[in-house]
Amino acid sequence: MRNDFIVLGETIKRKCGQDPVYYFPNPGNWGDGLIRHGTLKFLNDINLNFKEMTNRKGDWLFPLLKGGTVIYGGGGAWCKMWKHSVNIVSRLKRRFKVIVLPSTYELSYSIPNTLFCCRDLFESKQNMPNAVFCHDMAFYIGKLFRKTGKGNGNGYFFRCDNESANRINIPSCNYDISLNGNQLSEISPVLDEINKFQQFSPIGCMFR
Repeated sequence: MRNDFIVLGETIKRKCGQDPVYYFPNPGNWGDGLIRHGTLKFLNDINLNFKEMTNRKGDWLFPLLKGGTVIYGGGGAWCKMWKHSVNIVSRLKRRFKVIVLPSTYELSYSIPNTLFCCRDLFESKQNMPNAVFCHDMAFYIGKLFRKTGKGNGNGYFFRCDNESANRINIPSCNYDISLNGNQLSEISPVLDEINKFQQFSPIGCMFR
């Protein structure tokens, strides 16, 4: 896993060059908050000089004049259900080079001036064969996911919203915490919740 993040970091720095660099998180739920947290840690660790952007139009005035590279947060919105990621990137590429961080792709996409990264070597790589592979940015959080206490019992955190796979019976004690926050939320409550349990499954479903 470490080598894949090293390659991603080298790819990003080579792509950005000496341009101004901006990071725009993918809008979404608490799972996207985990992805954002891992991404910020990663970008700082590779010593990339960047500015995190918001939806406020005023934030984009000078970047639009200067141009540069926008790093767009990874996620699971590249699918039939959601259109915001493709719409956002399609607008950004008119003025910026764009790097889409590791995402899942249900469909094939071709957007000029855009480098795509994928987070699986199966459906996403088939749909986007030229995408650079790296693991989900949430996994870059690393040791924060290791349990700080012993915990008790089993915790279940399957998603129950429209993005649920609906392929298994959800346990009655399941707690879908994904909608309790968004991409800008602090992640410590998520870690506190899962650390209540000795085992937890499957936190990965939060950031499909």
